Parts: sequence; structure tokens; C-alpha cells
Amino acid sequence: MEKESENKNFQTDSGFGLPDINIGLIINIVRKNLLLLSIISLAIFLAAFLYLRYTPFVYESKATLQIRNENNAKTVLGISGQDDNKLSADIEFLRSIEYFKGATKDLPLEVGYFNQGNILDFESYRSELYKVQAVILDSSILNQKIFIDFDKEQQQITLSYKENDSTISNVGSLNQVIYLPKASFIITVPNGKSYANFSNLKDRKYFVLYHADQIREVLHKRIKVHILNPGAKTIQVLCTHNNSLKARDIAQTLADKFILYDVQRRSESSGKIIQFIDDQMSLVYSRLQDSESKILDFNEKNILISKGNNSDYYFAKIEELEDQLVQLEFETSALSEIKKRLENDSLKDIFTLTALLSTKSSSSSGIQDQILVLNDMLIEKEQILYEHTASSDRIKNLDYNISIQKKIILKGIQSSLDLQLNKIGKIKELMLEYQENFSGMPSKEIEFAQISRMHKINEKFHSLLVEKRIEYSISKAGFVPQNVILKHAKVERTPISPNRTLIFGGAIGLALLINILFIVFKYLLHNKIGDIHEIKSLSKSQLSVLGMVPKYNEDIPVSQLIVSKKPKSMMAESFRALRTNLQFISAKEGPKTVAITSTISGEGKTFVAINLGGILALSGKKVIILDLDMRKPKIHLGFDVENANGMSTLLIGRGEIESCIHKSEQENLDFITAGPIPPNPSELIINGRLDELLDILKKTYDIVILDNPPIGLVTDGLTCIQKADYPIYIFRSEVSQKNFIHNADRLVLENDIRNLSVVLNGVNLQRGMYGYRYGYGYGYGYGYGYGYGYGYGYGYYSDSNPKDKKAKRKGILGLKSKK
Repeated sequence: MEKESENKNFQTDSGFGLPDINIGLIINIVRKNLLLLSIISLAIFLAAFLYLRYTPFVYESKATLQIRNENNAKTVLGISGQDDNKLSADIEFLRSIEYFKGATKDLPLEVGYFNQGNILDFESYRSELYKVQAVILDSSILNQKIFIDFDKEQQQITLSYKENDSTISNVGSLNQVIYLPKASFIITVPNGKSYANFSNLKDRKYFVLYHADQIREVLHKRIKVHILNPGAKTIQVLCTHNNSLKARDIAQTLADKFILYDVQRRSESSGKIIQFIDDQMSLVYSRLQDSESKILDFNEKNILISKGNNSDYYFAKIEELEDQLVQLEFETSALSEIKKRLENDSLKDIFTLTALLSTKSSSSSGIQDQILVLNDMLIEKEQILYEHTASSDRIKNLDYNISIQKKIILKGIQSSLDLQLNKIGKIKELMLEYQENFSGMPSKEIEFAQISRMHKINEKFHSLLVEKRIEYSISKAGFVPQNVILKHAKVERTPISPNRTLIFGGAIGLALLINILFIVFKYLLHNKIGDIHEIKSLSKSQLSVLGMVPKYNEDIPVSQLIVSKKPKSMMAESFRALRTNLQFISAKEGPKTVAITSTISGEGKTFVAINLGGILALSGKKVIILDLDMRKPKIHLGFDVENANGMSTLLIGRGEIESCIHKSEQENLDFITAGPIPPNPSELIINGRLDELLDILKKTYDIVILDNPPIGLVTDGLTCIQKADYPIYIFRSEVSQKNFIHNADRLVLENDIRNLSVVLNGVNLQRGMYGYRYGYGYGYGYGYGYGYGYGYGYGYYSDSNPKDKKAKRKGILGLKSKK
């Protein structure tokens, strides 16, 4: 017999806590639910397979650019201008929808050629066997499947589409117009092919889609542009699509067009300035021709004398003022042009004109800085519009800031213009002062000096414009396509989605997760006693474990004597172990009383009582079994005898003991049945006659075994348990609930039955349950049905006539009792 020697490591208030993880129980749960777990796993893998089979593949194509444009002419000439070669600006430009539309206008994206499958449709991009030209009459046919049926035998083509619940169709031939209500079509085949080329297309379904203008907006969402290495200024352009060739074409086209378009975009700044200079030159040139004509006309009519020394001095001063006047008028023209564009909301190229402003002027420098801030705001707005609509709060807030910035610039320009005009006025006043000094000179010489001065002003202004035009023409020519494509886009054969490895890996993970959760759920809800360890762990009274009885591998209808029929079986060995452990419970000499009970019926107390008696009898002990479960007796069924007289008869004082004792086939093993079912079994047990009967039997028998009623349902057996030398409590593996252990604890703690021991019945050893392994290949099982039904009392059940089951019981083990 084993004693519990350690305190419990883990215990909940209700007694249901598990002391540790029971690996054997987990293995048993897996074995019991192996089919269900397999079905769950197979269902998950089937779903993964179907997902991979019927989900369209998505391919990704990449092109890598390196941005390294430099304007060498600007560097040589030292021209000040806005350098917009910002990597972030190039990123946003590549992402813009307008650039995408312009770059892909030469790609055949408007028409889609498809092969129709049972579930998926496949696009034949640049590999179609035919071409379709259409004249769309009704835009509702856009994005609608137009089916094409090629009939080689009839050499005709049928076009059709569905409208509501009807099908609209028409028949035609190659290279001829086929009319439909909403469009007309011409179908051609390349390289002079004919109907013979469609012999393999008879059983296939083909259709075309004419896309609306929004197709490029849809495709634009498949574009991703990001920086690979900011230091190296490398950009990656990615395109994802169900057709790998189309993804390659789009990604490569965006890269190729950027190389060409970038040169045009970067030289646009100088082009705008040159256009402005040309407009100013035409005006100055007209004034220059007019002044030259006046000089020629004056020389023809007048003869001038040489100017004196004083006149040379004044003429030098006037020429110096004329140079300043020319520069001021040039800057005034540039500021006026910038102001005009700001007022007309022509913001796109304002920053290109800031290069004409003098960097020596603090007011012009401030205007340049403010325009740069405005340009950054415009770039930020383009970036935000890539993800937000124009009506979003963020765009509205940015528009408000842009309008404030425009007002600040306009005020700055107006202040600068007022300052410039003030300077021009002062210079002209100073020039008039010098001209007054010519009063002593002849009037003709004064008139000639004025004409010459205007000519020189126009001439210098024209020369300045010519010089600027040459500089910016060289700057424009200095842009060369130095951006390079480091990696061209290619046709990928491996899709990025669905990811086969990821899907199957996820399926394995999901199957494991669901199975583990299922096992954990079953484990946590498992409330049956599985092994001796659980009894010892959950007991609060340190119950002594007498042993365990294995499960028999054959079904028998009622509890019968097994150990005498198979004395070398695992069953017989387990009862021998119980017999050996009994000596540790009580060491007193003389006859002993064994009282056996359980919590509910069906836990095997009668089976244990019969076979424990049999194994004790085999050792030479004289044993008698008394059936005290007078509400639902079973001993007479196990030994196949009548239940006419028995314990109920003896306890009411009727009948003799000798007439009630039955002898079994096993030598030294006798028994007394329960007898007729009494209305008051509890009173019979405590009326005192039971003690007298036990005293009489102990004079003849060494062991008296009492088969008591389940103590969890009635209290009939409590008196016998308290008086017994060997009180035994029966639990049945995978039948008894864990809270049944508390009933046994109460017998020890509340009724002071300190020598109570437990037996775990029905342990499945053949399946290695809960980790136990035995060398024998035996097991046992018994399929008796023990149940009290509803209400354990008067007339609460009825048994069928035992004689009706007699033949069946005899056929099990051939048992036969004798008196």
C-alpha cells in the first residue's frame, strides 16, 4: 500500500485544480480525438490548396534608377537659379497619376484579351492570336465581356455579350465589320493567318474587354516607387499585376520615360527664362531702332562742334547713371512678370524667373526665399494629393497656407517694385540735373546729347538681354540624360502572391494552433479521474492507495469471478497486489472485515468484491461475501443464483444463516445474496442484527467482505465502513469524476475513518494510457450496467426476471454456484 507523503503542490478551492501537466492524459485525448483532429487538419490543408489553386497569381517587376543629373553649363557660367534636383521631388513625380498616364499612353492597355476558365480568367497580353478593332457607340459596353466564338468549319465568328438576362450576338467573318447594338468590331489575325490557325480554339472561350479611361487609374494603384539608397540616389519602381509581361512593360516604360522626360523637365526652367528675354528683346530692339533713326536724321540736318572738357565729365556721369537705370528697369520687368503670374495663379514656373533677380538686393533675395517656400508647399500638396482627395481637411489647410504665402510674396514684390521705381525716379532726377549743366552749350549739341543718351540706354539694355539669352541657352544645352537605369525590369516567373510557402506554412501553423487549442480545451474540461497520481494529488486527506485494477478486453454483462478462470492474467495479478497490500492496513490477528463502497453505481465495487474474495480464497483463506446493496443487488447475478433469501431475510430475523449461504465454484469462497428488496434497507443495517451476524460468520470465515451500496447516493454503508478492518473506496478510471475524491476525504476527515484506502478500477493499460506501461499483454474490461436511475428508494427500479438472463450469463464464463 502506498501513502501520500507530500503536501499538494497545487490545489484550487473547489478541488478541481491540476497539480501539473498530465502528459498521459494529453496523449489519451489525442488518441480519442485523432480522427476529428485529422479532419480539421485536412480541411485546413484543403482550404489552403483551393486558395492556391483558384487565387489569381500576382507578379512583381522592378526597375532601378540612379538619379545623377548635373547642369555642367550652370557650373561653368556660375548662373544662379533654382536647383530642383531633389530626390523626394523625383519620387513624387514618378508616383503622380499624370506622369503615369503620359508615360503609358503607348502601351496597349485599353483592350484586354482573355481566355475564360472554369473559375479563373487568364489575360493574353501581347500574345493574343487575334486583334480586335472597335467603334464604341454606347459607353455602357465598356468593361463588359464580349465573347468571341471561332468556328473553323463554318469559317465564321460569333460575337456576343450579356445584357440583363438576355444574350446579344451577331455572326461575321475575319476582316469584316461585325455589328452589335452598342459597338461594331473588326477581327483580324496577324501575319496573314486564317481560320486554320484556330483549330485548337474550338473548345475554348475567349472574350475581350474594352476598358474605360479609368483603367490607368486602376493600374496606377499597382505602382510603388521608393528610395533604395539615399546616398547613391537610387530609386526602385515596382509594378504588380496578374500578368507578368504587363507588369514588366509598365515598370520598364516608367523608367525609360523618366530618363527622357527628366531632361525636358529640367531644361524647362532655362526655356521659360529665354522666352521672357525674347519678349523683352523685341521691345528694346524696337526702341533701339527708333533712337538710331533719330540720330541719323539729326546728323543729316546738323553739323556739331566738338564737346569741351566739361561736357565730357557730364557725359561720363550720365552714362554711369544710364547703366544703373538699365539694370533697375530689367529687374522691374522681372518682378512685374512674377507679380502677374501670381495674380493669375500661374504658379507652375514662377521659380524659374527668380534667377533673373539680382542677388545683391536684399529685397530680391527675400522674394527668392519666399518663392522657394511657396514651391515647397506646392510640392507637398502634390505629395498629399497622392493619398488624399482635394476635399480633405489636410488639403484645405494647405491651400489656405498657400494663399497666405502668395499674399506675403505679392506684398514683398509690391514693396520691391515701389523701391525700384523710387530709385529709377531719383536716377532720372539726377540725370536732369546733369543735363541742366548743358545750358551753356549750343541747343543743337544738347539735343544730340539727349538722343545719344536714349540710344545708349537702349543699346546697353539690348546687349544685357543678348548676354543673358546666350547664358541660359548654354545652360539649357548643358542638360544631358545622365540618369541611368541600373536594373531593367524583367518578366518574373515566380509570383509574389499567393506565396505557396507562406500559405502552406500558415496552414500548418493554423492546423497546429486549432488542434492544440482543441486539446487544451478538452484537457481543461476533463473532469474524470484518470490515474492514481490524480487521486493522490487532489486528495486533501492523503488517501492511501491500495492499488489499481486493469480493464478487461472483453465485455461481460454483469460482474463475475474472473481471477479463478485466468489465474495468470494481468487481472489476477492486480488482485494479488491488492491482497498483498491489505496486510499493511491492519496487522491484527483473527478474522477480518472488508467493506467496499463507491460514490455512485457503475464504478465496479461489486466486481472488485467478487474478485478480491476469489483471490483471497485462492490463498487458502475462507471468504464470504455479503451483498448489503439491498436497493439494487448484484451478487446473485454474478454467481447466477436465485435471490429468494439473503441479507434482508436474516436482518429481519427470518431464516437461518446456513440456509442463506451459497457456495461458489471457487473453493473457500461463499456468499450471501441481498435477498428480497426491503422498503427500509437503512434501518435493517443499523438494527443491530448485522453485528450479530458478523460475529457468527467470523467464527467460520477468515475474511468477511461487505458489498455496500454507493455511499455517494445513500448512507447505508457508512456504518459498515466505520466498523470494517479494511474499508475500501472504489474509483473507476474515466468514469468517476474528480470531485468524487472529496467524498472519500469526508469519510476520513469527518467520520474519522483513518484506514480508508482506495482502488482505481478500469485502468486501460493496453493503450498505454496516462503513461503507464506493463510488460504483460493483458487487459480487462467488463461491460456491466450499474445505475440507480431516478430516486434511490422504494420501488425506484425493477429488474427483469433473472431467469431470462440465465442462459446468457452461463455462456460467458460457464460459472455455476452451488449451495
